[in-house]
Amino acid sequence: MESTVIELSKQSQHQKLVDYLNEQPLEEITKSTLSQLNNGSLLNNDPIPFIRAIILGSPLDGGEDCINRRCALLDNIITWMSNDVESINGASAKIAANVANLIWPEARIFKNDNIDKLPVHDLHKASIRILNIIYEDKPMNPRLFEIISKVWNILSASDLAAEADKMLNDICKSEWHADVAMRLASAFNEMELTQKQLERVISQSLKQLAKLDPEEVPPFIYQLLLLSRKGHKRLILSGICDFFADCNKRPDNLEALSRTQGTVMLHISFAIKQDQELGIELVKYLKSERIKMLETFNMACLLSTARLHRLEDNIFDLIKTTIITIYRDTDRSRKNAWISKYFSVDGDAVKNLLLDIAERSASGWDQVIQSLTKLAMILIDTVANQGNGLKSSKNLVNNIDLCYHQYLMKMAVNKIDTVTVKPSKSAEQKPMDKISSVGIDILLKMFKLHDVVRGEILEQITSRIVSRSNSAVDFLQLLENIIKKHPHAAENYLNNIKDTLDFLSFLPNPAARQLLTAIQPVASENDQFRDGLMLVLRKSMFSKDQDGRMISVYGFLKLLQGHVSEDTIREGNNKATLSIASEEIAFEILGLLRRCFSQQIEVRAEAYEGLGRLAGQRTTLAGDIFEILYAQLLKIYQQDTGVPTPLKLDVCVENSLTGGRPRIVEPIPILLASILKTLRILDTMEHNSVTSESVKQCREHISSLTFRLSKADPDDYELDKSANFDASAYIGQRNLFYSELLLGSYEAVMEYEFMTQKNSQESCELVLNIFKKRKLLLQLVKENAAGDKGRKVTPYLSSKSILSLEFITSITQLMFSRDTVNSPINVLRSDINFVYYIVSATYNVLKEAIEDETNESGEENFTSCVILGKVYIHILMTEGPDSSFVESQPKKGVSTLGMLIDTLHGVFEIITKTWPNRFIEFTGSLLSSIENASDPKDYTSSNNLILSKMIENFESVVISYLSDRSPLYREATRVMQTIVFFSARLDRKAPGFTKCAQNIVTWLDGFVKERSIEDIPLAKEMVMTLIQISAEIDSFDTIIAISKDVHTILGDLEFEEDIDHNELNISYMLINEKTCGAITLQLLSFLDQAFEDMAWCIGHLKLSTDSAPEFELAVCKRMLSYLSITSELTKTVLVGIPAENLIKVLAKTYKTLLALVKYKISNLVEITDDFVAVIAMAGTGVTEKMYRFLTIYGQYQDDTIAQSGRKQKGKGKEPSNAREKAKIVREAKIIPNLIFVVEQFERHLIQLSRKSKKDLMQYMKRSTSRDFKIKADIVEEATTEDTQLKGSHAYETGDEDTGAQAGDGDQTEEEDQEEDQEEEEVEDQSEEQSSHTTKRRRLS
Repeated sequence: MESTVIELSKQSQHQKLVDYLNEQPLEEITKSTLSQLNNGSLLNNDPIPFIRAIILGSPLDGGEDCINRRCALLDNIITWMSNDVESINGASAKIAANVANLIWPEARIFKNDNIDKLPVHDLHKASIRILNIIYEDKPMNPRLFEIISKVWNILSASDLAAEADKMLNDICKSEWHADVAMRLASAFNEMELTQKQLERVISQSLKQLAKLDPEEVPPFIYQLLLLSRKGHKRLILSGICDFFADCNKRPDNLEALSRTQGTVMLHISFAIKQDQELGIELVKYLKSERIKMLETFNMACLLSTARLHRLEDNIFDLIKTTIITIYRDTDRSRKNAWISKYFSVDGDAVKNLLLDIAERSASGWDQVIQSLTKLAMILIDTVANQGNGLKSSKNLVNNIDLCYHQYLMKMAVNKIDTVTVKPSKSAEQKPMDKISSVGIDILLKMFKLHDVVRGEILEQITSRIVSRSNSAVDFLQLLENIIKKHPHAAENYLNNIKDTLDFLSFLPNPAARQLLTAIQPVASENDQFRDGLMLVLRKSMFSKDQDGRMISVYGFLKLLQGHVSEDTIREGNNKATLSIASEEIAFEILGLLRRCFSQQIEVRAEAYEGLGRLAGQRTTLAGDIFEILYAQLLKIYQQDTGVPTPLKLDVCVENSLTGGRPRIVEPIPILLASILKTLRILDTMEHNSVTSESVKQCREHISSLTFRLSKADPDDYELDKSANFDASAYIGQRNLFYSELLLGSYEAVMEYEFMTQKNSQESCELVLNIFKKRKLLLQLVKENAAGDKGRKVTPYLSSKSILSLEFITSITQLMFSRDTVNSPINVLRSDINFVYYIVSATYNVLKEAIEDETNESGEENFTSCVILGKVYIHILMTEGPDSSFVESQPKKGVSTLGMLIDTLHGVFEIITKTWPNRFIEFTGSLLSSIENASDPKDYTSSNNLILSKMIENFESVVISYLSDRSPLYREATRVMQTIVFFSARLDRKAPGFTKCAQNIVTWLDGFVKERSIEDIPLAKEMVMTLIQISAEIDSFDTIIAISKDVHTILGDLEFEEDIDHNELNISYMLINEKTCGAITLQLLSFLDQAFEDMAWCIGHLKLSTDSAPEFELAVCKRMLSYLSITSELTKTVLVGIPAENLIKVLAKTYKTLLALVKYKISNLVEITDDFVAVIAMAGTGVTEKMYRFLTIYGQYQDDTIAQSGRKQKGKGKEPSNAREKAKIVREAKIIPNLIFVVEQFERHLIQLSRKSKKDLMQYMKRSTSRDFKIKADIVEEATTEDTQLKGSHAYETGDEDTGAQAGDGDQTEEEDQEEDQEEEEVEDQSEEQSSHTTKRRRLS
């Protein structure tokens, strides 16, 4: 039959073929068709001619037999495709494709114009057969899905639409083979689906993602993205994001997952290019679900999409805002530990996320490289441009090393450029600083991984530096990190860095210094680069610009420091000598630096101090440095020992003898300190004979200098009591300059004498004698100094000290050592003024040593901090109120003991900022010295335990200071501040925090209850600490009790009788009439911050979906406590600033309540009893009292204004000055703002009552109209007088006599005067009555 059919199909007329097929049984045709298909893979047995013949012999208009043959043919093809597995990928694949390509165009089964001729039920049966094949969950020929999509479209448009929908439901409910899922997704794109059907299909397709192999996921998602054109874009995007979020939680096969995600991101980017609405929907989705942005894939998708220009700005703004919000929320969560129980956010997670994306960009995620680089730059620029306290930056004027007399005397000859610089290494990072660090770390990672962005990053660095951008300092930090950590990657881009050097002399001084520090490693390694840098610095040294010269000096010093260090490492030289090449470079640089000694003082000071520091860091250069410094010293040293003054001050101060304007030209103290430091270094090493002779000669001169300084009086320098120190006169300026130079010189020789002779009797006496000369001169200047207008003023004397940290540490340790009771050092210790001088200089010296960027002795600085801390903590533990450190306590200023406490506190702060990870180690060392423990590691078991023990020691110090008949209030206040500092360092999330905090609260609570102290600063510190820590451990009863005591002492608004204060029931004796005002302000400050935190918590309730009920319960409980405190204060008689602050707190209270009510309206699940309690307290406890308080406050303000008006009217002055006007404007706003917020709160509360079917307004008092006030007595008087005036006027107009009219006119003027007088009397009576009413409501 097969051959006959094929032969007949070749004829031009097909009627014989039709007749022949009509004669054959349908079963025979089916058997032949299947035989042809099954044997199709055999050679020379192509089934296509036979199938084509069947189609030609079964025309659509040939009757029922023809239609049945077509349907049978379709059924046979489906059967064959479902049974022949090889047709999927085997030899029959080509035949299956040919069969499908033949049957659809030729059969015209699915043409719309022939639907009425088709057996739709047969098509439905065919679709059922295909569905059954799908249910079997086995591989299928992909051509079957072309059938099902076309059959679906016909059925959905026919009377069997319900059957088609049921078929779709069956497909969605069935299990899909991996290959089936892929083909179905493609088939769905060809099917005409309603939105509901589309949602059903998409949901089922997304469920299949988890069942696919990693390599099958990208093409499946691509089909879903094509399907998104029909609708439900967000559903598809959210499903994809959720799928990969779940995958990231499973650690298995992460490498394959990363490749899959990279491919999917490419598909998403391509889909968004074709359909930008999809990109907009992606941005909207992640913007509404910002927590999901912290998923790696989601963030990478945004960055990949940011390459599209239309979406670029929106995406970068979204990511930037999210990162800033997260870091700020992290900071707030850290400060409020209770929040972290319900809402956890971690800024470090964002940093790790972005760095992870940067890492993956090198392994398949290429599409995020450019966007991630740009995002990092945006973060850095944003932080730098915000400023205003968001970033912990400071404006640095060049310090004393750069401009000695400017820094000391504030008499600038030339203005020095200022620049916003990055916090020093000892500055504590704030949230915005951390964001900047994230940007730097990202760019550093991208520079390391991708050569394609290296040039762009270096160009951006150059651009920021040259343009003096606010972010220049951050990009300089990035450049320094790049050169240090990835020098080999930067080698190919040295030309980019060289271009920056051309602008070196035009940069601000701090920026130029940081640039030179950054490129120092390159200059040390690359000779060509070094030569180019030296050429630039040489030009700058001889430029007219002073800043350029100072930059040049700093650059040469850094170059010399780095070159000598690198040469020593390469040569392995252990003999303190240099190679020939290094010597040539070193001598060339030293020769250039020597030329600076004839330039401005700023340049000289920079060179002197830099050389002195370099001699200590690179001892191989100490001898050469000594030679050039010693030659300069001889110019200002008086070698004639017969002259009592060893220094030629007239040479150091220009125009000192000619009568012109004086100006310091030689910074003697810095020169002297540097050469003495070099001299001490040379004492410990060998040097040649020429240098030995110079050193010997210099020692003799220094000995003579020291001796003569100790003997010479201020009179020998023409600085006696009659000397002129008027800063407005040239002679006065000269004498002030002389004094500053001598004061610094005294410090330099004192340090040298002590460090060389150590603990000898003669040395200690000499040091003390020099100190007395210094003190005498300092006192003389203070007593005789005058300002610009000739008035006597206290001169500005710099806190900058010439002393070194090494000297401060040594002398402090010796003076207060327990083993030096009979030592000569007691000569110095017995002088309380010298002790005060050393202690007061310690903090500044320590801070400057740590902040010095060129300092390489970080570990030595930490050791010095430990030594100083142990000494000071020992003094605090052993010295009492009868100590010698207190006996000489001044009436004004700080005592020696107080200065010692401040210095110890400063040491604690320096440790936390510079070595935050070693603070516990430092504290443990102090504890070991207190308790005489041999091993400080005994205290490393628990951080909170160590801090708690230290706090207990300070508590005992406070008690001892206040136990004497003459209590040390000021010193106790300082110790209390240290306790606050340590309590802030407790780890709020550690298990033992509650116990540690409870111990502090117990001690403070008992102390405040039992001690009646009237010292306001001490009371503020104690009460505020008690309030803060009590709030952290949810002990609000203590705070409420404090507010009740304040209420009792200040008086109640409703109470009208006077009460004896001795009869008041007060819980806390420390709260009294004198301290009550300050404590009230502390309570209001606490409430202000508390309600701000609560508003933040309410705003984040939606984000904590898992713990929202618990979080809401905690918020309501805290709100209830805060409202109780507010209620007590609202009932209290407050005036002035406390009253204004209370009104502001009330406004913030109702804003917080409004936010809580809005949250309940939008998320109404249940009105809990705690929420009802909050509303009840707000209504009955606060609102009712608030209106009474505002009434009394308004009356008090009226009285105050009236009294002020009478006083000024009597004196003939203007009604008010600028301050009073500002106060009136301020007060005119705060009350209306408060009333508006209250009304908004009540309006939304009504909405919530209606929505929840619960009457919440029953607790609220009806609002009082405060738009105006009517004074009834004044209105009555005015009405009576108006009636009398009208009657008088009617009588006068009836008189026609001209003279009478003139007389009446005179009479009217007199009546007007009488009327004004009567009105004034009425106002005075009203004011007196108002004032009397107010006074009755106050307690005496």
